[in-house]
Amino acid sequence: MRTRPLLVPLTALALLGSAVVAPQASAAPEAPVLENGRLDWNVKRSFTNYVTGPVAQGKVTTVNPTDLKNFGGHTAYNPPAQTFQDNTSPLKYGFQLNAAKSQLDAKGKGVLAFDGGVRWTGHEKFAPEGQQYGLDVKFSDVKLILDGTSGKISLDYVVRGTNITGDQSALDRKGDDAIFATFTLPEPIKATAGGSFSTSAGDVSKDSGIKTTLTKEGAENVMIGFYKAEQYEDALLDLDLKFKEAPKAKPSPEKPAPSSSSAKPSPEKSVPSSPSVPPAEQGSKKPEGSSVDSKTDNTKIVVPIIATLISLVAIGGALAFVGQQWLPQLLQGMQR
Repeated sequence: MRTRPLLVPLTALALLGSAVVAPQASAAPEAPVLENGRLDWNVKRSFTNYVTGPVAQGKVTTVNPTDLKNFGGHTAYNPPAQTFQDNTSPLKYGFQLNAAKSQLDAKGKGVLAFDGGVRWTGHEKFAPEGQQYGLDVKFSDVKLILDGTSGKISLDYVVRGTNITGDQSALDRKGDDAIFATFTLPEPIKATAGGSFSTSAGDVSKDSGIKTTLTKEGAENVMIGFYKAEQYEDALLDLDLKFKEAPKAKPSPEKPAPSSSSAKPSPEKSVPSSPSVPPAEQGSKKPEGSSVDSKTDNTKIVVPIIATLISLVAIGGALAFVGQQWLPQLLQGMQR
């Protein structure tokens, strides 16, 4: 019987078995993450001026943590001192960034979520039955949806009161994540470790920030027809963000797996027996202070076993490969 055809497959199998090495694990650095930030937004300056002026005779209230740091005006109609707002007041509401609910990739795409809310109320004389105000609009859950330089403002809203610009019917509307307005950034936001981003070079003022364009949904459903769906000179937002360095990832230890021929269990570390312990119990009982040696022994046993299992899996794959490639040769060799 000729056995030469068996030589090549067996030699290839031996080489494959000895070449099994576990891949080296490397940890990729994490991108910088958002630390804090704020959105100063006047929605539309003339709207606040209208609500707190002598026509609507209303007021503005904020929901924590929204602040009035860059508001600069009065929040309620209180004549004769507080009627129309001062022409230099920014009338911008400060929404606080919720970094845990926000995400932004390297290309400036993502969502910035802000906590807080604002409520405008007025026209008590026009309040429908069962309600207190004829004009009652509330914003919350404000988000900026970003894709490079393109941006959208989404929000949850509650609109109650009287349909002043329509059929005078009572209103009770609610909306979640409504696209209220759109805007364009001067450049995409780039996340840099310890860096920052701001739409305003200096302090927030009446005319600082980016112009926004009211959407049809924002104009008709939220602002109940007070304004048209278009861009306004007095509808501005200022965005300020700060980034921190992400925690450095710890590299995974390299664990090369030896071949099946070289993977041999390491001998266990011998422990001196005590005269008072019978020989049958010496293997299961160790003297005090030997817990570290026990862990080391277990590691020496487990690592070779894992390496052997990896080698066996690789050999199984090699056998399948050899069977497909050289099985016809093996059969021919056995028939000769």
